[in-house]
This record gives sequence, C-alpha cells and structure tokens, in this order.
Amino acid sequence: MDEKVHELKYTPPTKFDIAPYGQIWIKANDNGEVDVFIQSSKNDCPNWITMGQLLERAFSEKLSDPDFIHQCLEIYNK
Repeated sequence: MDEKVHELKYTPPTKFDIAPYGQIWIKANDNGEVDVFIQSSKNDCPNWITMGQLLERAFSEKLSDPDFIHQCLEIYNK
C-alpha cells in the first residue's frame, strides 16, 4: 500500500476535503495535543468523523463490559 494512511494538518477536515476511505487526518493543536479524524465514506462525498465516534460505534456492545473497559484503561495509562 503506497498511500499515506494519515495526514498531519492544522485545521479540521471539511466536506470539501476529499480523501480515500479510511484516510486518517491528525489535527495538531497549539497545546501539543491532537484531534484525530477518519474518512468513513466509500463514495465521492467525504464523511469525516472523529476517531472517538468510530470506536464508540465499533465497540458499542463492549462498552458495558467492565473487563473491556479495564483493558482499555490499562492501555491508555501505559
């Protein structure tokens, strides 16, 4: 795969920012933190969502599992 998987930017993506399905957009903030977006549309009309939105939906059934939440917290706190 020769395509870049992510792009570092200084503004959030808009509906005019066309990118391939699965493209990750990392927005750098002045405080050193980042906001992460992913292009979720398979057609020509981009649909940028936050990585949090993607993971919330993808793992919605696991969000009530205390073991899963504990594992996530352990990874987060490494």
